[in-house]
Amino acid sequence: LYICAIVIILFSCGDGYEKIDGNWAWVNHNEGGQQITEFEADNSTFEILEFEKFARDKNSVYWEGTKIENADSKTFEVISENGYGKDRNCVYLENEIVIFANPKSFTVLEWPYSKDDQRIFNGNLPMEVDQVNEFEIIKTDESRSYTSKSFFIKLNGDYNWLDTLNVKGIIVGEYSEAKTEQEKYKGFRKVE
Repeated sequence: LYICAIVIILFSCGDGYEKIDGNWAWVNHNEGGQQITEFEADNSTFEILEFEKFARDKNSVYWEGTKIENADSKTFEVISENGYGKDRNCVYLENEIVIFANPKSFTVLEWPYSKDDQRIFNGNLPMEVDQVNEFEIIKTDESRSYTSKSFFIKLNGDYNWLDTLNVKGIIVGEYSEAKTEQEKYKGFRKVE
């Protein structure tokens, strides 16, 4: 009986979308208890997408219950289980736009790196890579750093151009490493 109770608790504590009082919500279970993110969705067209952190209705796309601003629900598709999706206009990492990414040519490499026909990205941040076709990942690390755009700029003054963009947050992996024939990278930074 004790073992059954533990199994029930473990399997009922998964994060996900649930209907609460007739409305959809994202429910997160952690050591502090249960957190509920309520949001307004069209119940008749709401669907949970592949990899289950993404969902959509006829009007909007959601990541863990947070609406992804300007995402096109009609053309949105999940790219990978580590939080990438795209629509006809943009590529998204979780609920943030992958800055300057081309959805037609975008591919996920290994976290935190991805690419399109012109650029390499670390999370949702474009990198300065001269030889895109020579880019090779040396070391990966699953950790993610989340920060507001303003705080990221404060720490990385050379990225003050981000202030001209309608981006709220920056998601990067700082401990992975990569190289080309002439360049080396630690996270999103070129190193000497």
